[in-house]
Amino acid sequence: MDGDGLKAAFTQITTHGRKVTCSEGPTVIPRETSGKIVELTGDCSEVVIEANGLKLAAEQIGTLRVRGNGNIIALGTVVTLELSRDGNMVGFSQPPQTFSDTAHGNQYGTDALANIHLNF
Repeated sequence: MDGDGLKAAFTQITTHGRKVTCSEGPTVIPRETSGKIVELTGDCSEVVIEANGLKLAAEQIGTLRVRGNGNIIALGTVVTLELSRDGNMVGFSQPPQTFSDTAHGNQYGTDALANIHLNF
């Protein structure tokens, strides 16, 4: 995983997060999970985040659809990234192959989490 900020965020989230195993088909992180800390494990072919204020880490996601606001997401890799809500921060090691951002105030990239300090 590249970038000190991304490594630090990923480590903090995986240390403090509740482990959730991805399910067959889409894995939905519901609105009720808002404000939680989650580490996704397993085969995460498709993940939909409906929560707000979530801190999430995953080694690899096929398709990530962010439909919540104000989330901090640390990823190893993601193939497809879709941001449709505001104020999300998504750090990843390598740029996704497919990307769309139809919202406002999102930050994403290999250095998106460089200045983030997660206090647990």
